[in-house]
Amino acid sequence: MNASNAFQAGSRMVNRHSGRTQLDDMEKRILQLGVKNRRLMRDIMQNAEALRATKEAVMISKTHMHQLWQQLNELRILHHCPYP
Repeated sequence: MNASNAFQAGSRMVNRHSGRTQLDDMEKRILQLGVKNRRLMRDIMQNAEALRATKEAVMISKTHMHQLWQQLNELRILHHCPYP
């Protein structure tokens, strides 16, 4: 094997190693993205639950506010108070 052939063979080995390293890096990055995606999905689910609970609290508050307005109007009528 002459020097040129030896260099080419060595170059192919480096390229194979470099390619393998690139594949390993790519696989590592894919796994990291999978972890990140799972974390984001968990956060989304928690936020969706918090949003649902907030919506329920707002609906309860609106219902209570409506009841208070009704009571206020009944008291105004009962005590002959004018509306502002």
